[in-house]
Amino acid sequence: MVTGPKQPEGQPGAAERGGVSRRKLILAGATGLAATFIAACSNDDYPKKEPANPSTADIPMRTADTKPTTSEATPTPVETAKTVEQKPLPDPEQLISRERAEEIFAFPNWKSAVAEAGSEKAAADSIAEKLRGMVDGILNPLSLVSEEDRAELGLGQRIQNEELNNFRENLQKRVTELFLELTTVDPTQGSIPESMAWLAKRGGNNTLVALTQCGNPESLNGDPLFSRTVEREDDLKGEGKVLYFTNFPTQPHKIRIGTSFVMRDNLNPEPDSTACQELDRNIQKDSEASKSKFFVFDFTPPEKEGPMKLVDFRIKKSVNEP
Repeated sequence: MVTGPKQPEGQPGAAERGGVSRRKLILAGATGLAATFIAACSNDDYPKKEPANPSTADIPMRTADTKPTTSEATPTPVETAKTVEQKPLPDPEQLISRERAEEIFAFPNWKSAVAEAGSEKAAADSIAEKLRGMVDGILNPLSLVSEEDRAELGLGQRIQNEELNNFRENLQKRVTELFLELTTVDPTQGSIPESMAWLAKRGGNNTLVALTQCGNPESLNGDPLFSRTVEREDDLKGEGKVLYFTNFPTQPHKIRIGTSFVMRDNLNPEPDSTACQELDRNIQKDSEASKSKFFVFDFTPPEKEGPMKLVDFRIKKSVNEP
């Protein structure tokens, strides 16, 4: 953390003068966000083997105190920060209900999807679009929280501290566990753990940005909530979105759906917001490194009734990667 001159003995400190220390914490948190974000995602442009349980994957938690200090010749930019009361953060389980998760994280029955779409390929395309919404939910846990509850959290007004770091980690864990419970056969199999850890790491950082200074409305492009979402990439012929579909007539029966996602964000900081401009640059670096990832989803359809379930889920650099 960049600190000011040492207080002479006998003179009141910042906390005793009232309000100054909180303002410095907000500013330091904003400048530390960029370091946190890039440290969490650097050299991480595609999933690697992670801990077996993706719901407790190691999401880096760096506070402003742990960011590299700047030299005295390059002081931390001073920006206007609104001092607000830091209300206790709630239990994430109270913010995201199972019912809300079921609205986002639910697959259709394969036979019903084919009948409704008119063909297997059309059904696969519809499911790929639903997968896009699921990935968005994992990347942006606060999007599953009601507007009323989000307002109570204090978007763009929190100070990065241990409480906030614990909150974003537990919120991500809640969303991850609900997704895995509702959509997978066995979340420990195949590439599911490392793929989920890759998404969860970014989701935790997105929550941090949304709740701290750079998540305030003035730093966004008109949206009330900071987010990083994915869009399906157009195919080379310009006839639709990238889609790979295979129906394997094996036992057990397996359906594979692949599509390419490009990551976008809605951060649009003011020109004089040096800290948020730096954060924006680092987000763009990670988005470039994550650009056009090819997602492969393997499903097992139920023999009779019921939804499709994931048996594997991989994130690849390109469609040609083994």
